[in-house]
Formats: sequence, C-alpha cells, structure tokens
Amino acid sequence: MRVPWPVVLAFGAGLGLIWLLGRLFLVPRRFLWRLFTSAVLGGICLWAVNLIGARWNYSLPVNPLTALCAGLLGLPGVGLVAALKQLL
Repeated sequence: MRVPWPVVLAFGAGLGLIWLLGRLFLVPRRFLWRLFTSAVLGGICLWAVNLIGARWNYSLPVNPLTALCAGLLGLPGVGLVAALKQLL
C-alpha cells in the first residue's frame, strides 16, 4: 500500500507543530526561572554592598529593578546601580 505524499507532509507538519508548541511552553518557564535566580543573586550582591558600605555610610537601594539589573549584569550591574544613584 502506497502512502500519498500529502499525507506524509501533513504528518511531518503535525509533528513539527507539536514540537514547536512544546518548545513554546518550556522555554518561558526556563527564562522566568533564570530571571528569578538572577534577581535573587543581584539582591544578595546589593545586600553585600550595603553591608560593607554601611561602614562608610553608603547604601544602594534594593528593589526589584535594581536586583534585576545587578542579577542580569553581575558586578557591572551593581556598578551601574551605584552610578545611577550618584547621577540621580
């Protein structure tokens, strides 16, 4: 029995669509998890700067935006927050 090509192509397109939908539901969860962990690590880094800076009466604001900035950019993000504090 021969299988017509349109059926084979439709089957392949269906498999591709299932794969694409699976990726669309999986990737945002990973991205949000990475974003959350980065924000927590940024908050910890900002807390450490505030702990050390308390000796010289220096502190950086700790809020979700500064934590995300520090978390995504790392140490340069903390430097960016410090520079923005001085400018604003």
